[in-house]
Order: sequence, then structure tokens, then C-alpha cells
Amino acid sequence: MAEIFDGRALAQAWQDYLMARFGQTEARLAWIMIGDDQASVLYGRLKQKLADRCGIGFQKFQFAAGVDLAQVLACVDDLNQDPGVTGVMVQLPMPGFDLDQQLQVLNRMAVTKDVDCLTAENLGLIIQGKPRVLPATVRAVMVSLGFAWNVPHQQLFGSMSLELLADKLSGRRVAVVGGGLEVGRPLVNWLSQLGASVIWLRSKESNLAEMLPLAEVVVSATGRAGLITGEMIRPEAVVIDVGSPKADVVLSQVKDKARFVTPVPGGVGPLTVTALMANVWQMAAGV
Repeated sequence: MAEIFDGRALAQAWQDYLMARFGQTEARLAWIMIGDDQASVLYGRLKQKLADRCGIGFQKFQFAAGVDLAQVLACVDDLNQDPGVTGVMVQLPMPGFDLDQQLQVLNRMAVTKDVDCLTAENLGLIIQGKPRVLPATVRAVMVSLGFAWNVPHQQLFGSMSLELLADKLSGRRVAVVGGGLEVGRPLVNWLSQLGASVIWLRSKESNLAEMLPLAEVVVSATGRAGLITGEMIRPEAVVIDVGSPKADVVLSQVKDKARFVTPVPGGVGPLTVTALMANVWQMAAGV
């Protein structure tokens, strides 16, 4: 029977660590959202609530669907030039904007304020193995993996201490399901940097049931509810579910085969919001 990960408890411990380490700060996070998608609105509320708890300033810039691209770009420019803003985050997806327009917005952010690591330059630094910060969800996945292998908490929470996972991941087969810009692509690259043999799959892959049992670690980030079933998991695997808003993994089936599973909700999600605040704090402190 698998250990069911308690992401809320670990997120609380991480927040306590950050507050003890950094204390009061002048850090400020600006969050840009387009449209009124309820999942994104909820995510914004969670970020604001945690920022308030951690003493980080929070500014929300919400635009109606159909907003002109130039207006959003101007907002990003203003935030780039504001010395009081530590980090800028743009909520994805951006309704009404095609991929090229979304990339224009993301790459308009100053790389030193790109708190979720979505600019081309910062993603490139991940490929080089020298990231300024990791994307919040990628960092949350790494913390979850460290917990699965009993890495001490404070080592997991440190600024770039996630490199200590190299000895845990080197040579392991890790399957990543999902190819999104926020999670799948940077996660594949960072796992490769840490020495893992990565099997990269998409949600529409026709032979998931054949490929996934090859992996000792499975990370799914597709948003397709119930995609990963028990028959797809090898015995004693570590399974990280990044599905949102519903679980990618059928927990009732997988928990009987895996040795460690993150649930949805209450798994990677609470750690992702905390990781974002950790990135803001580190940018403010210059570490």
C-alpha cells in the first residue's frame, strides 16, 4: 500500500522555514490574469492569501477577455520598470491570445522578475543546468520527490539545494506525461540535468499502458482526469500527480501498487503556491 503524500503539511513546514529565514521583506509579486476562468481565479486567491501570510506584497492585474495585446504588454512594461516589484507572473492560459501572442507577453517580462521561469532566457538556463529559479510547479515536484526519498526537509527547502536529488535520480527511468510550457517541458529538461533517463509522453500517447510500467517514477501533468490507471504503474513506483483541477491518476487503483503517491487535491498543489513565494523571496534576497 502506497504512502499518500500530505502536501499541505509539507507546504506549511516550508512556509515556516521561509519566514524564519527571510523574515520581513519588501518583496512584492504582481500577478496578471486575462479573463475570468474560475480555476485561475481560485489560484490567484490562494496566491494572495499565502502572500499575505508570508508578508509579501501582492498586486492583481485582471483584464477582461478580448483585451488588446498592446494593453497587456504595456502593463508588463510598467511592472518591469517599477523598482518596488520583485516578481511578475502571468497566469496561463491567456484566453483570446494565440501561442505567438502569449509568448510575446511572457518574453516581455524582465528575466530578473520572471518568478515562474517562463521567459525564453530563463527556460534556456534550465537546459544549461544553471537556472535563476525553477518554475514553481517543477520545484514542487522536486520537493515531492525528495520527500519520497526521505531527503531532510531543510535541504529540500533551500534556494538551489534541489541539486542534491541528483544521486536519487541518476540512472532512474522517469516518465513525464504532458508537454506544457509550465510543467512538462521544463520538468523534462531539469530531470535530465539531474541524470534521470526521461521517457517523455503526451496525453494522447496510444501506448501509455506499455510505456509507463518501464518507469520507476511517473509524473503526470495533463489535466486529463483518470488518465493513469493502476495497470499502467509498475510495483513500488513513485507517482507524482500534477493534474488540475482533477487528478490525472486514479488513486484508488494506483495506491495498491505504488509505494508513494501524491493526491489531488492536497499534494503538489499546496507546494506549488509555496514554491512561487519561495522564488519571490529568493529574488528579493538575491540568493
